[in-house]
This record gives sequence, C-alpha cells and structure tokens, in this order.
Amino acid sequence: MGLWAKVRRVVQTAVSDLFSEESDTAVPDQTTVHIQDTQRRLDGLKNDLALALAREQQAETVWRVAQAQGQPGAAELEEQHRAFGQTIAALQAEIDRLQIRLAALTSQSAHLAAREDNVTMLERLHTLQRELDKTAVTLHHELADREEQIAHREDIAAAREEIRSATRLGHDEL
Repeated sequence: MGLWAKVRRVVQTAVSDLFSEESDTAVPDQTTVHIQDTQRRLDGLKNDLALALAREQQAETVWRVAQAQGQPGAAELEEQHRAFGQTIAALQAEIDRLQIRLAALTSQSAHLAAREDNVTMLERLHTLQRELDKTAVTLHHELADREEQIAHREDIAAAREEIRSATRLGHDEL
C-alpha cells in the first residue's frame, strides 16, 4: 500500500471517528479485501478446472476412438490428452495453494478481529474507569460540600435553640 493510500485511509478513519463512531464510511479491512480477492480467484480457477476436465474427457474420448480405429493422428490426440492432464494438474495445484492461503488469511482475520474486539473492550473499560474516577471525585466534593452545609445548618439550628432556651429562661425568671 502506497504512502498516499495510507494517508488517505488514516484521514478517512479520523474523519469518520470525528463525526460519528457509527458511520458506515469506515475503510474496509485489508485482510477482508484480500480474502475476498483470493476467494474470487479460487472460484475462477475452479470454473477453469471444470472446463479443463470436460475438455480432457472429450480429448480422451476422441483419442481412444482414434486409437481403436487405428487412425494416423492418434499419437497427436494422445499428446493433446496429456497436455490437458498437465493443465488440470497445474490448476489443481493452484487451487490447493489458494485454499491453503485462504484458510490462513481467514484464520488471521478471525484472530485479528478477536484481538481488535479485546482492545476495544479494554478501551471502553479504561474510558469507563476514567469517567467513574471523575464522577467519584466530583461526588466526593459534592458530599463534602453537602456535609459542610448540613453541619452549618445544624450549627444554626443549635444556636437558635440556645437563643430560645436563653430567652425562655429569661422570661421564666421575670
């Protein structure tokens, strides 16, 4: 991936994250793109293999008929049949190679997705911890302020009670 493609991807991701975390403008995962490309190639090769098998069977039939009838071109037909066989073997080898590669890419993709989910959960946990820490500090301050207010009101209520008691004693003495 070129420098400009990387820069474009980073900018797109940053813009997407800036405006909405739920936006569908996110850049597709390159592993997923590679898996899809490999699957398309594999499907194409399987189609080519089916065509080659049909041609090989047809060439074998033509060759066997020519051989049974003693026709002079039977040797060339046999060579054509063998060429189809070699093509089939090459196609099958490539299909096998791509299936192994596809399995490895799929496994890697699943592993990375699991790791990404884990990191996302840890990031959420850290965010929640920071928010809870801030809330705890704020709550602590609010409770301390409230405690002071209640203590102040209790002092005022006690002072009023003392004034009333003193006033009652003064009235009672008179």
